[in-house]
Amino acid sequence: MAENGFKCAHRPCKCTVPSEGEFCGDHCSKAAGSQAPETLCGCGHPACGTSPQARPEEQSDG
Repeated sequence: MAENGFKCAHRPCKCTVPSEGEFCGDHCSKAAGSQAPETLCGCGHPACGTSPQARPEEQSDG
């Protein structure tokens, strides 16, 4: 358990969530179900220190 909650269920994410097994947002929920390996979380939350990143299946061609 993290200091004030639980770690997001998406492995590379560093966010804290209120309940075990939860995700901090849609990005992590979708990324956790993907087969694409990730070493950095792209949720964009301050705890992760990363900017939001769309996974290839989330990107549109215009």
